[in-house]
Amino acid sequence: MRILLAYDGSSSSKTALADLTRAGMPPKSELTVLSYADVFIPPPTGKESFFTSEYTRQLTEKSKLRVATLMAEAEQIAGEAEAFVLTHFPDWKVVKQVKADVPAWGILKYADEWKPDLIVLGSHGRGALGRIALGSVSHKVLTHAPCSVRIARGSEAISDTPLRLIVGVDGSPDSLETTRVVASRSWPQDASARILAVADIDLPHPSPFSGIASDWIHEKDENDRDWLTRMVESIAEPVSSSMSHVSTEVKSGDPRQVLLHEAQSWGADCIFVGTRGLSGVERFFLGSVSLSLAMYAPCSVEVIR
Repeated sequence: MRILLAYDGSSSSKTALADLTRAGMPPKSELTVLSYADVFIPPPTGKESFFTSEYTRQLTEKSKLRVATLMAEAEQIAGEAEAFVLTHFPDWKVVKQVKADVPAWGILKYADEWKPDLIVLGSHGRGALGRIALGSVSHKVLTHAPCSVRIARGSEAISDTPLRLIVGVDGSPDSLETTRVVASRSWPQDASARILAVADIDLPHPSPFSGIASDWIHEKDENDRDWLTRMVESIAEPVSSSMSHVSTEVKSGDPRQVLLHEAQSWGADCIFVGTRGLSGVERFFLGSVSLSLAMYAPCSVEVIR
């Protein structure tokens, strides 16, 4: 598994480090620690430069010194994360990358080049103003990333309490890929998963099904709960092979509110959801349910693409 960890030394990114130990990652993975100095590198001075005034030359030199200082700081920050990962995952291949760029777009550019399976980052960066309940960097990465994204929330300390996972499904191709990802992870035997489907009260019956949801739909179904029950029981089987405690449940309501309430009341450590659901409703490039969970969930959220 190829994992891209965006790390800036903030409390939120330290939470992302601790969260890695509870994400069920494979014993052998490849991880890149990516740290950014949020600066603009000035153009070179000299005959080739248009900036010929003495004032501009001095300003450029000062900017270069600031870039060097911030790059050195980012290098140290990346080294701290690298040491943590190697301590807790000694069989992983870990490298660090330090760059000068706008963090959000820098992360996305590097993801396009390196093509990770998963980007991991905290919900807020260093000194960043939050956008509602999600930092602007995390929001941009989650919205535009070409791969799955894990937004980490919780404590900087590593917990030893049994893991509790919620897997939100609706029969869409993305939600089935989500259950496949969860089933493929390496979970402790005392971990628990709740496979949860929500009959969306805002969608008429029959819902505008697409993809593979029709595999569970019968003509005699009186409402969405009938086929959703068959669906969650079927797709829970592979997850059951990866951990001891797996339950299924079907509820009615707004999926965003139901999943958030379940995570809060059950004390979930993470919610897994697909990028888009059956409704086809999108906000930017991300489904409205997955975006809402990433913004407001009290725990970590992993959005699977």
